[in-house]
Amino acid sequence: MMKAAAAKNPNFDFGGGDRGGGGGGGITRDAADSSLSLHRRLRQSASTGTIRLCGLNLTVLPADDVLAVMMGEYKYDDADTTSTYTSSQAFSSSSSPKWWETNQITKVDISNNQITNLPPDVLQHETLEVLCAHTNKLVGVSCWGENMRDVDVTLNEIEVLPPLTSTIARLKASQNRLEELPLSQHNGGSALADLDASDNKTLKNVPDAFGEHFRFLVRLRLADCALERLPEEMFAHMQRLDDLDIAGNILQALPKSLGKASAMRRIDASRNRIVDVPTLPTKQLAEIVLANNRPLAHLPSCVAEARALRTVVASRCGFTAFPPPLLVPDGPPIATLDLADNDIATVAPEMARRADTLRALCLQGNPIRSVRQALLNGPMSKLMAHLVAQMADGDNGMGIGEPFHASAQRSGGMLDISAATVPTQAWAMDAAARGVFTGVQKIQAANAPQIDELPLAAIPSDDWESVVSIVVKSCGLRAWPDCTPPILEELCLEQCQLVGNGIPRIAEEIGATLRILRLNHCGKHVVFDDDAEAALEQMPNLEELALQGLGVRRIPTRNVVASGAATRLRVLDVSNNRIAEISPEVAHSMCALEELNCSNNDIGDLPPELGLMAVDANGRLSTLMLDGNPLRKIRRGVLEAGTPRLLAYLREKL
Repeated sequence: MMKAAAAKNPNFDFGGGDRGGGGGGGITRDAADSSLSLHRRLRQSASTGTIRLCGLNLTVLPADDVLAVMMGEYKYDDADTTSTYTSSQAFSSSSSPKWWETNQITKVDISNNQITNLPPDVLQHETLEVLCAHTNKLVGVSCWGENMRDVDVTLNEIEVLPPLTSTIARLKASQNRLEELPLSQHNGGSALADLDASDNKTLKNVPDAFGEHFRFLVRLRLADCALERLPEEMFAHMQRLDDLDIAGNILQALPKSLGKASAMRRIDASRNRIVDVPTLPTKQLAEIVLANNRPLAHLPSCVAEARALRTVVASRCGFTAFPPPLLVPDGPPIATLDLADNDIATVAPEMARRADTLRALCLQGNPIRSVRQALLNGPMSKLMAHLVAQMADGDNGMGIGEPFHASAQRSGGMLDISAATVPTQAWAMDAAARGVFTGVQKIQAANAPQIDELPLAAIPSDDWESVVSIVVKSCGLRAWPDCTPPILEELCLEQCQLVGNGIPRIAEEIGATLRILRLNHCGKHVVFDDDAEAALEQMPNLEELALQGLGVRRIPTRNVVASGAATRLRVLDVSNNRIAEISPEVAHSMCALEELNCSNNDIGDLPPELGLMAVDANGRLSTLMLDGNPLRKIRRGVLEAGTPRLLAYLREKL
């Protein structure tokens, strides 16, 4: 049976003679191995639900066998053991799959072959949902199945695709020879969400009705084709389009309807010949790439309203100045701006308005003379400080509120930044330009929700090298200080909204000088984990440690001892945590401890060794706070009698 079927399939190369003088009906070993591989894959399909015939160098799809598998009619022959290697042996299997071992065939993978056409009977089978046929020699596709939802025909020689059914949600057809894009069988009824037709060098136009047919498209890739124009109303109906890539074409303009694509987040229109961009969607746009459009010299004014815009790449265009929409006081929060290889001669001081968000500014290849090359090529903080100074001199402020140097309160060596009203990065630049931090020994802020970061790296280190104390309480601080003064002795970050764990970095930078570290309730996202606990070993001079509300599960005794701070630590506050016990090691190692706050934990008993820490026992512990713990083994009267009486009681139990 299988030999007869194979005789119809040019992928099988059976020999007519015998093997080594044996009886007739044999096949060559290579042909048998190839046939056996195909047969085994077809047999496996019944259990996996996927017909996987990729990489077999097939020139024709074995349609009869594939259809037989899809319909559950494929014959899995049991071989008779004979001395001759016959075709029945080549296709033999231990047994046919049982009914409970079979799955409905929903996917056909024939990628990496030499197949030139696909039989309609296979394509239109009612169970087929996924077709993977990339890297073949297909010259066309005749039809689609009514339940097909995912199609990949990349890297073929297809010139025309049939109209899409309403069920196809993804179509990958890049690197073909498409001359036109397919439309939907039902106008506006297509479920297509992802279309990749890039790198079709013969594709010059998009059908006028394309946008109306594919209203639910989310991702559209038409890069590296030969597109000369896009339909004027193409984007008017595409309210879900999120990602558009039309780079590497010969477009000269973008349609006005692009501004109606309200869900758009990313646009790549680089490597075209665009002269004009009349409008852009501004509601959710986060990235716009317009590089290598040499005639282009401006951005539309609506960009100033793009509140989510973070990246603008406009290198190798025709800009002679910074785009005005990026310079307005309430403009987009740009983080990356690439204007390299343009004709810009002056750096706009108004870019200082983006100091709070700007992280990368690329201006290489411009004939800039207004700013020294050392500033252009150096740290962003120094360039921003220079621009802030220019703005302050030019319009008596940042254009975004009162300058920092006017709102900060300086009293001797103490600088209070609580009243700063401008964005944090901006006041840091202004402070650097004005020398506000020179000679300051303490920086403090309290009850200032607008203080969301401490960008000390934006200030020349010479200006704050004398700072020994930073105290921030009840502010909107989310980021840990980006750097720390070299001789800092006190760091207090309390009741903030910090994200991440900056304790290890701080310990590495200033652990040797730090004497006081308070991190009480510094954010629900900050947990005193193993890395933070290990960081204490780099703080040998620590005298006061406060870790309220950080999820601490044990008193970090060993780490304090390892650092050498056990003989110096006077105050330890680990209240409002999850500590279940106090180790006797606390009494043996923390000999300098004067105050221990363990309130509001899960401590059920106290070790008698704590009594050895009492002042009258040559210890120094004078204050022990245990409120809010389930201490049931010690009478309430003893607990309420005060620290000396409690420690004496514990000492008597030794």
